[in-house]
Amino acid sequence: MLFRLTPPLLCLLAVTALSPTATPRAQEREPETTLPACGIRYPGGYDPNTVGVVEGRVASLSRPDQGPVSFSLAAAGETYTVFTAPAWFWDDRKIRVGDGDRVRVKGSKTMGADGNLYLVAQEITVAGAATPVILRDIQGAPVWSGCGPAGCGRRGR
Repeated sequence: MLFRLTPPLLCLLAVTALSPTATPRAQEREPETTLPACGIRYPGGYDPNTVGVVEGRVASLSRPDQGPVSFSLAAAGETYTVFTAPAWFWDDRKIRVGDGDRVRVKGSKTMGADGNLYLVAQEITVAGAATPVILRDIQGAPVWSGCGPAGCGRRGR
């Protein structure tokens, strides 16, 4: 099977390649990284002024050992690459999202330097679920990292 390295896929590969080698649970602080293929910051990159809601189907879910779980979201004729949270956070919260699932994602919309659409997720609601999975607070601070006005520190629980 051949894979075409599209700009969003290159951005996802960069997330994995640039992630620190220490295990997430051992880290007290997640370093801020700018992904070279798309120019999106992670775990930052969330702008409360660009928040919107996108509903569609999940495709190409990626769960790297380091960096964010991400997926493509096909919605209303457009495709977004959605950056969520580290895989260990998905495991801790027992988040169940898979290819083909219908979801509603609230997050910060942006166009990457590669010209593709990205969504830094604040919350995800799977069709039929009673409540959304919260990934970031209203200002966009990741709930998994303990980030706040004083910066990022120990992982929040």
